[in-house]
Amino acid sequence: MSSTYHQPTVEEEIREDSESELQSIISFPTEAQLNRALGKFLPPLDDALGAKQIIRENVFAPIAGLLRLYGKGEWSLRPRTFAILRMLGCTELMDKFVRENWRDISLPYTESNLPDIIKGEVSRSRFLGLQKLEYAETVPQDLLWLSCDSDGLFT
Repeated sequence: MSSTYHQPTVEEEIREDSESELQSIISFPTEAQLNRALGKFLPPLDDALGAKQIIRENVFAPIAGLLRLYGKGEWSLRPRTFAILRMLGCTELMDKFVRENWRDISLPYTESNLPDIIKGEVSRSRFLGLQKLEYAETVPQDLLWLSCDSDGLFT
């Protein structure tokens, strides 16, 4: 009787690693543990602004799970926004995104619709740049974003 070996996909490996990580920190009390776990999915804060690495779609469910375990249920509904803010080093702004009911569905933002929560030209530019790391994998190369208000184009 021959047995077949199933080589796990990247997604399966991430899911297995995430599940074991989640089980090992089920009492998830400290910020240090959260940051260590998030380090598996996001570039270090120091490297994020120079990052060229695309953040894969399959990391957002585990990030959301980690945020739920950490007691940030509302944040967990916005894992992409959290990832960008973490790379910027300003996760304290997540509560404002929650209060103003901004969701990941609003991503990707443009300069004209980026919430005023993000202050200053440099921070706004960095936010817009970092969101490209999340969407470079999922947006087809032949799809163009309109850099203007598109409402008038479809009426």
